[in-house]
Amino acid sequence: MSGVAEGVDTDSPSRQVRSSRSMTGGVWVDHLLGGLDHQAEHHLAPSTAWPILRCAKALVLEHCEQHEVPYTKTPIFRTFGIIAWCHNRADLAACDLFTCPMVSALRLH
Repeated sequence: MSGVAEGVDTDSPSRQVRSSRSMTGGVWVDHLLGGLDHQAEHHLAPSTAWPILRCAKALVLEHCEQHEVPYTKTPIFRTFGIIAWCHNRADLAACDLFTCPMVSALRLH
């Protein structure tokens, strides 16, 4: 997923599309996630009903192509894997196993 480089002046819609990731997976993913698989469209029009977001995708894709704005979409299970990896990485960075009270209590002396 591309972000917006620091110091680059960009408009709000482009920033919303660049910082979101839409998921692929068909109609069952649409119903399972209630339209949240259309993240770019949801960020552009947050109060729009989810069935309309599916229709808006073609307009957003066309606009992104015309203005060379990257539109990121990934399969649902890959997206969940990326989310789990990012959360795990953030958790491990914030946790020092050597000072964790539970690890200290279980450590044999």
